[in-house]
Amino acid sequence: MAPYVDFINHTDTDQCSLKIDGRGFHVSTTTTYEQGNQMYLSYGPHSNSFLLCEYGFTIPSNQWNDLDVSPVIIKQMNENQIEFLKANDYYGDYTIRKGSGVSYRTEIALAVLQEPQPQNSRKLNAYIQGLSEGEHYSAGSRLLLEAILTGPVKDYENSKHLHSNGKQDQIEERILRCIGSLYEDLKDIVDDVL
Repeated sequence: MAPYVDFINHTDTDQCSLKIDGRGFHVSTTTTYEQGNQMYLSYGPHSNSFLLCEYGFTIPSNQWNDLDVSPVIIKQMNENQIEFLKANDYYGDYTIRKGSGVSYRTEIALAVLQEPQPQNSRKLNAYIQGLSEGEHYSAGSRLLLEAILTGPVKDYENSKHLHSNGKQDQIEERILRCIGSLYEDLKDIVDDVL
């Protein structure tokens, strides 16, 4: 992207699009702007971790922030459970998002964790096929989720050293604030789910 685009403010919702052609640089929008109002651009559905790594900024209250709990869930699985999830295209990408909660993939993985031999479970197969709401697994999934989320809570509590103590220079202060805000984002997700 052209450096000029960095002068447009960023948001987590699409408000305008860009086009460069032989006639110039065009910004189109579906939002009405009065003269002097700021325009907003979205780089797409990206979490603050991604935006910070790729573009060097974050967005307050970013709706695309998520918590990937895949490594923690997969670590608890036996070989039968892993093979079952792979065979049913539900292996990996287990996320939690503020506002929408636990993804369906994560719900399935939590249910599978409760079945040592998932391929033999009629209840689980009915759940995966959409023939059941999975209520049989709700209580167990809740307990598993609470245990899984203790890790991010501890990470957040251990990140308090990332907050300023007033002894940093301006650059260090900004870096600490930025990294600290990523931990705040994760804590917000956990608080929303629990």
